[in-house]
Amino acid sequence: MPKFFDLPGTGLEDAVPAVVVVDPSTGNPVSFSGGGGGGGAVTIADGADAAQGAVSDAAVTAGAAGTLSAKLRSVSRDIGAVSTGQGAVADAAVTNPASSGSVIALLKGFLSMLTLTGSVTETAPASDTASSGVNGRLQRIAQNLTSLLNRFGGATLVSASGTITTGGTAQQIAGSNAACRGFLIQNNSSGDLWFSTLATAVQSQPSIRLPAGYFYESPLGGVGTGAISIIGATTGQAFTAREW
Repeated sequence: MPKFFDLPGTGLEDAVPAVVVVDPSTGNPVSFSGGGGGGGAVTIADGADAAQGAVSDAAVTAGAAGTLSAKLRSVSRDIGAVSTGQGAVADAAVTNPASSGSVIALLKGFLSMLTLTGSVTETAPASDTASSGVNGRLQRIAQNLTSLLNRFGGATLVSASGTITTGGTAQQIAGSNAACRGFLIQNNSSGDLWFSTLATAVQSQPSIRLPAGYFYESPLGGVGTGAISIIGATTGQAFTAREW
């Protein structure tokens, strides 16, 4: 049965329903303090509404039950955590994939790694150890592979054959050649010959001895680019030589 306000002398006695706020935890009406007559503001005391809770209620954990005040405080805390995780515009990039950081710092690190790939038109670095993006480094590798493959391709052979002009005196059979890819020498005489690509040949080490009938061919990747010098003990000793 609803309760009514009595308004004496108005003819509306027991005609206006009363609004009663009840504390759900006790079942008792909640007391109000009015802000003055004539329909002034009404204030509910802090903690008087069990569902609303009190200002001092601690934030609840995610999904836990609690008062409205506790849940609002939890929402405020979680929003703050999201903001902290996002980071600030000035956060430095995280370049180590194993390191932690804000969302902004991680995105900056990711973008910096993309930058390291270089552009499609990036040129190859000047040397194998120079700094470069990935595309530039790949171009350098391609250049080196091309150079290596060229060493296996066909080459023009240049004859350097001859005889010992003066026994006991070294002579040059091929000049310095930075583009030299290889050479061979065969001793066609009956005596020893000696040759060197490091300095003027002598009939002992560090020159290389080539016995009668033997030949020498430079190893792949081990050819010298200096002049080739040869010496024999006897004038007229014959040899066959090729350079490419």
